[in-house]
Amino acid sequence: MAGSRKGWIVPERHAEGRRTEGLVTVEEFLERVGVSRRTFNRWRELGTAPLAIKLPKGQLRMRQGDVESWLSDHEEAAA
Repeated sequence: MAGSRKGWIVPERHAEGRRTEGLVTVEEFLERVGVSRRTFNRWRELGTAPLAIKLPKGQLRMRQGDVESWLSDHEEAAA
């Protein structure tokens, strides 16, 4: 089972020893970025949200690396 670090799921190792990248839930993303679920859904409709993986039961997860890249792409220099 993956541990948690500052609200993010940290990578875990499968039984075969293969390392998997941590996955972020929508709720973790919303808390980190400070936006509502409605805003996130609108970003998804517009194609501007981080890429998400849809699990078999309809839950969404985002790769931690994709979220970090998305955040970097949206950085602005302080005015």
